Amino acid sequence: MHKRLALSSAALALIGAAVLVVSTVASASSRASSDTFSVASLEPNSLIPGKSTDGELALAALFTPLVGMDAKGHLRYLQAKSVVSSDHAKTWTITIRKGWTFHNGEPVTAQSYVDAWNYNAYGPHAFATSGQLSNIVGYAALNPKSGKPSTTRMSGLKVLGRYVFRVRLSAPDSQFPYELTANQWGFYPLPKSAYADLKAYNEKPIGDGPYQMNGSWQHDQSIGMTAYPRYAGPDKPKTKNLVFKIFSSVDTAYTDVQAGNTDMASVPGDKLSQFEKDFPGRFFSRGGQNIEYLGFPLFAKPWQNKKLREAISLAIDRRAIDKALFGGAYQPADSFLPATTPGGDPHSCRYCRFDPVAAKRLLREAGGFEGTMVVNYLGGWGIDQEYQAIANQLRQNLGIKVTAQPSVTISAYYTNIAKKAYRSGPIYDSASAPYPSARALITQNLLPPSSFQSGTYYANAAAQRLVSAGDRASTPAAAIRAYQKAEALIQADFPTIPLFFLPSPMVYSSRISNVKADALTNPIYTAVTVKG
Repeated sequence: MHKRLALSSAALALIGAAVLVVSTVASASSRASSDTFSVASLEPNSLIPGKSTDGELALAALFTPLVGMDAKGHLRYLQAKSVVSSDHAKTWTITIRKGWTFHNGEPVTAQSYVDAWNYNAYGPHAFATSGQLSNIVGYAALNPKSGKPSTTRMSGLKVLGRYVFRVRLSAPDSQFPYELTANQWGFYPLPKSAYADLKAYNEKPIGDGPYQMNGSWQHDQSIGMTAYPRYAGPDKPKTKNLVFKIFSSVDTAYTDVQAGNTDMASVPGDKLSQFEKDFPGRFFSRGGQNIEYLGFPLFAKPWQNKKLREAISLAIDRRAIDKALFGGAYQPADSFLPATTPGGDPHSCRYCRFDPVAAKRLLREAGGFEGTMVVNYLGGWGIDQEYQAIANQLRQNLGIKVTAQPSVTISAYYTNIAKKAYRSGPIYDSASAPYPSARALITQNLLPPSSFQSGTYYANAAAQRLVSAGDRASTPAAAIRAYQKAEALIQADFPTIPLFFLPSPMVYSSRISNVKADALTNPIYTAVTVKG
């Protein structure tokens, strides 16, 4: 269940020991060559899109999705020419552009997608991203509750022409085009050669993106790539070679960029307060779709009193915590949906500001608070200072007894949530939208079944109906209006407290320029140039 958590830089900094495992050859090459830049990466579990759980940096270079997002959060067709529905979002017709090829020269066709989606969804293959395809008709047949599937193909997929295929969904989903974006790897295509030997394919994956593999990747060392000369995408690579240098620690990678040996790396949690000084003018944020909350055990008193929940929110100075602990890298949440989400409404949360006077007034109107309030949070996740600070602010600004209590382990934390053991105070939670949609974040954290997983056990039937109406909407604008109305109903109940929109800042060396991220938080490798 902890996979729902947003992997903020603070969390990533906990991964592994600070041991550099990059090859000397790759390091020297990235320093000396004017046509190569390097990006620090942790070791991916796989470079097969359907099997990967943490290969987003490399996969963003190797593959191009059907659709992307522009700077304003609008859909931008990439490999797809169109993704349309004529029956209120239950049946979709996808037309892909002609002229695209995989890195081995094989044409990318409708069959390429249908075969890959079927292979991914087939239960016995146990692909990590299989669930992304679960709304396609026939998915259940490939994933029976017991026994072996009687078929290998989903009945909801049909090739209509060389470059056209149809997708029938089990339930209407107006957000389906958004689910085809870059971070949904289960929807990527595969070339025919991949199925002959997946183990070999993983060592030298063949994609359809702007960069192709330069030989096999060197585990624990590097993943070398070169610009694909036949790339049919709108943005051609400006630099010929790209090397992903593999580190076992985000801290070590950061230090290597400081030393000038690597060109780009994520910011560790303990550097959030100083990375702007370490890299003046040489950083960018990959954040936007991750949000951190405080939930409440709404099944128990006194947390059913909305004024008490509102008082707690107003007593938290998010900006002060951000400045003191994260150096301004975090964004205090002022709504339940970030502005980068289509339909996100900045400043819509009435109680997300800091107002200790109003907080004390609401606490009095709630009847005060007796005993000790316990702020429950996930131990071993690098957030101790933050939650101690929250407890201190609540103690000072509300004049009550407050303590912050970490869990012993991750599993113990979610076991306690499932057992409804947290009854004495707010409960930490965070959610990361798997695709850029208001529906994604609302259903990831605020409504059942995810609200059970976050410990609030909150439900709102009217909001759920509005989400379903948005799913059935005939246009993106109509869907957004429905999701915004659902968010407004949830905000009126105020079951959780939005705390921060979590970024994933990256820093880069003085060797490169034109460094930025797209609307889906992926670095735009094709734009990077190396200074002469």
